[in-house]
Amino acid sequence: MLSALIIYEKNEVERNCRFIDYWIEAAKARDVDMRLVTVDQLSYGVRDGFPYLSLCGAPVRCDFAVMRAKKP
Repeated sequence: MLSALIIYEKNEVERNCRFIDYWIEAAKARDVDMRLVTVDQLSYGVRDGFPYLSLCGAPVRCDFAVMRAKKP
């Protein structure tokens, strides 16, 4: 099973909850475990020459992400 993140800004989650639910259900139908995270929960970048991603301070791995936030 693939894993994925759908990333939103915290203040946009409520307004977009139906669209988020659609993405999660569509992912589930394709055997993808997708979960919602907010930008403020994530830390990402390059450390020691390698990309990193952490969720609430803990390392996280996913196969892909859907970035719905207005961040680079």
